[in-house]
Amino acid sequence: MKNQPLDYTYHSHTFRCGHACGTDEEYVKKAIEGHYKILGFSDHVMLPDRPQPGMRGDYSLAPGYFKSVRDLQKKYAKQLEIHLAFEAEWYGDLYQEYYHDLLASGAVDYLLLGQHCFIDGDSPLISFYGRMSDKKEATLRYTKDLIAGIKSGLFIYVAHPDLFMPESQPATMRGWPVRVSLPALTLAIFSAIVLSVGMSRTSTSLDKLETALVISLAAVIGLLTKVQPACSMRGWAIFS
Repeated sequence: MKNQPLDYTYHSHTFRCGHACGTDEEYVKKAIEGHYKILGFSDHVMLPDRPQPGMRGDYSLAPGYFKSVRDLQKKYAKQLEIHLAFEAEWYGDLYQEYYHDLLASGAVDYLLLGQHCFIDGDSPLISFYGRMSDKKEATLRYTKDLIAGIKSGLFIYVAHPDLFMPESQPATMRGWPVRVSLPALTLAIFSAIVLSVGMSRTSTSLDKLETALVISLAAVIGLLTKVQPACSMRGWAIFS
């Protein structure tokens, strides 16, 4: 069986986050040009009281983001299925109500869990796991927070668990202990499988996310166990 290119993505950022470029409509046109059937905009969640330049857009940009994507949904409805979403970290109870309201109000169609960083208590700072000096502690904390996010039931899938991928990390973030990472990630995967049983789907098109999850987990396990993954790492573009 030959590898077939995916005709959908639920994970794409916009210029608002500070590390992407191009207009929202340019993304849509490129997706149509590439014969995509589904395009999900999932910029990094804009938090109401915690700016993080270069990582996520300022909260003041959220209304424009919502309007832009919703307008594109209408304009290109006959050519492409477009979704509006956020990629967000799980920060415990801190933003649980905010996330819930985004979904309940229909402001976004779904949330992705991309656990890049954490917040300690009442600290105003947002810290990255990859910048912790103790990689074992970072790995275990990441896994704990990831599983907590999965248990919240607010996210439809886990995006790019690439903290465990040495090839994907800048030199300053390398050194993750495989002996800790493999069992930790296995636990997270098991939790995701168990907790996904019986989950309702918001639309039939989101069934394809199950395929994306299987591909991502196969690639991660293959890399950590030094077994050639079934798919090329180049295919990870939709999770990065």
